[in-house]
Amino acid sequence: MTVISAGIAVFASDANFPFIAIVPPILIVSSIWFITVRYYQQLAAVKWQVIHEIEEKLVFQPFKREWDEFTSRKGCLTFGPSTLEQVVPACIFIAVFAYSVY
Repeated sequence: MTVISAGIAVFASDANFPFIAIVPPILIVSSIWFITVRYYQQLAAVKWQVIHEIEEKLVFQPFKREWDEFTSRKGCLTFGPSTLEQVVPACIFIAVFAYSVY
């Protein structure tokens, strides 16, 4: 994706290059980016579920304690980096799509 993004940037830097020609690659890259983040979020959720199932059988539950401590603190972020990682490609997709339609 980095190589594709770099290619898009190189083509877009040419003043004579039509913007509409780079719209499809930008939409594709931002879609792949969004889907990839969602995939890894789902994979991580399943891994944590398995870890918590194993942890329930232990006397000391370090991950549960960590989560309890984290969520009990005031000023704790209600969203994490993964949420932001989804918002950025979605915003790029929407902005480029809206600009191309306009």
